[in-house]
Amino acid sequence: MTSPRTTLSLVDTDPAELAVDAIVIGVHSQPTGQEAGSPAGALLLASGAESIAAAFDGKLT
Repeated sequence: MTSPRTTLSLVDTDPAELAVDAIVIGVHSQPTGQEAGSPAGALLLASGAESIAAAFDGKLT
């Protein structure tokens, strides 16, 4: 009996255009609340996640 094989790939493509089952999105916090409208310690999406956030109508944060 063989088990399913999972493949993880790094790509330089707009993630919103990929036909995948999952996407890993990096986050970080702004300890001083310097991001407009974000309280101190709020999680912010990492650079490159803008198109994914737009695809989910900004509901990722």
